[in-house]
Amino acid sequence: MKQSATAPGAAGPRHKWQVSALIGSVLSLALVLSACTSSTGVKAAPPATSASEPGSGTGSPAPKGACATIPDLTPSQFPASPSVTNRYLPDIPGTRYVLNGTVTTGGKAHPHQIISTITDLTKMVDGIQTIVIYEQDVQLGVVQESELLFAAQDSSGTVWHVGEYPEVYKKGKLAGAPDTWLSGVAAAEAGVDMTPTLHVGDIMMQGYSPTVKFWDCARVVSLHGHRCVPVGCYNNVVLTNEYSPTAPNGGHQLKFSARGFGTILALPLHDPQPEVVNLAKASCLSARALAVIDKAALAQDLRAYHVAKSVYAGSPPAARTLSRSC
Repeated sequence: MKQSATAPGAAGPRHKWQVSALIGSVLSLALVLSACTSSTGVKAAPPATSASEPGSGTGSPAPKGACATIPDLTPSQFPASPSVTNRYLPDIPGTRYVLNGTVTTGGKAHPHQIISTITDLTKMVDGIQTIVIYEQDVQLGVVQESELLFAAQDSSGTVWHVGEYPEVYKKGKLAGAPDTWLSGVAAAEAGVDMTPTLHVGDIMMQGYSPTVKFWDCARVVSLHGHRCVPVGCYNNVVLTNEYSPTAPNGGHQLKFSARGFGTILALPLHDPQPEVVNLAKASCLSARALAVIDKAALAQDLRAYHVAKSVYAGSPPAARTLSRSC
């Protein structure tokens, strides 16, 4: 989950979200989403049994009401030095975000934390330079997953999700990275995380990899919401409903994104293992602190050539080419 350092309209300290306060919101949203009709442009997410799988990149946009095809990546439409400035999903090098909440497994809720840092590192993936995002998933104080995310923005302002290298840890030891995918490798396709202009009912395919059975989609539910979270209150909040057609029983995730800020809240919907997170802290790292993150991210990127050799072998190593700009 990616955010921006600045939050227009935000006020007050950032505190951990109280999960009990969200129960009513989740139930209300479930009723609203289930009651939507064709007059709003919002339809139920297509079930895996009827949805067609993404094509190989025909150059045509995804049809309304489906998550089937995305435009081809065109390297000439991306800058030589990546910059992600989309108003609903900006990635500013040097920013760190801490999201707190809970995840439920085995019927029991556990404290859950996501620490995401926008590095000043870049990596060439499928012919385009991407920004490296270093994200750690922490449960009960122990790192469960350490992930490198690769993002880029084209000349139109569309933010692309170009690949992932998520290391899984068990009892503090690296157990592997089975869900690694990079666009252009083994039929994987980059996806769209955010477009510059949104419309209710729009569908964004956020990435596809048949090898690891990754296929994420997002449907735009509303554009002008008002939402208050511990960070502050926001107008013109965009609500998206994210789901995977390959996991019809996996539930959905509702994401609330504020203009100039990014995701401010994520809620589960019909998820058997619900996760609730909200932004608890946003900061601009010092040059020294960012250097520590860079070192860890570069080491993880190098490990990938051994842990996920079949996917990583054709990509050049990540490198520090940007400057801290938060």
